[in-house]
Amino acid sequence: MKQRAYLCAEQVGVAFPTKKGPFVALQNVSVNIHEGEYISIIGHSGCGKSTLLNVVAGLQKASVGVVFLNGEPIAAPAPIVRWCSRIIRCCRG
Repeated sequence: MKQRAYLCAEQVGVAFPTKKGPFVALQNVSVNIHEGEYISIIGHSGCGKSTLLNVVAGLQKASVGVVFLNGEPIAAPAPIVRWCSRIIRCCRG
C-alpha cells in the first residue's frame, strides 16, 4: 500500500457565494508534499494562492475535496494558527 504524503490535498475546490452566484476560487486542486520537501506556490493575483493556503491552514473550509496532514483530515486550525491569526488581525487594525 502506498503511503500518503505528509500534506495531501485531494480534488480541493472552494466557491464563495455572491449575489450573481458562486465565485469559484479553486477547482480540482490536488497536491502531495512529502515531509522535508520545500515548495512554492506562484500565480497571478486572484488565482487562489491565498485561498489554498487558508484551506491548508484550516482557516477556510473547502467546498469540495479534502486536505490531509500526516494522514488526518484538516478540520480546523491548529492552536498556533488560531493564535497567529488573531495577532495578524490585531496588527492590521
